[in-house]
Amino acid sequence: MSISSDIRKKENDITKLNQQKRDLMDDGGDISGINRKIAELQEDFQKFLTSNHTGTIVNKIGELVEPLQSNDGNLQRSCEYIDTEINALQREIRALEQAREAARKAKDTLTGGSFGGGGGGGGIR
Repeated sequence: MSISSDIRKKENDITKLNQQKRDLMDDGGDISGINRKIAELQEDFQKFLTSNHTGTIVNKIGELVEPLQSNDGNLQRSCEYIDTEINALQREIRALEQAREAARKAKDTLTGGSFGGGGGGGGIR
């Protein structure tokens, strides 16, 4: 594989990792909506049902509330891991770009400097 194709592959990997990170974190609005509906359901039970067990039912319904994603340690650690992988890929890309530039300079030196044109007199024939 060439250096350029290695760089493109790593850039694609970074794009995929960023998408995975967005996918992990983009359910926040859905979770908030669900939690809002749970709170409404609790209110409805308290308004419309009068029983000795209403409080117990309302508490059980409250257990369905999902924590916010910003408080989810597993999600946070997953995002941190993805960021670590992205940073490693970016370092590899920089190293490959430096290698490509060094190869270009070496080629230029070989083709343009050492063997090319010179105006000097010839040697012995």
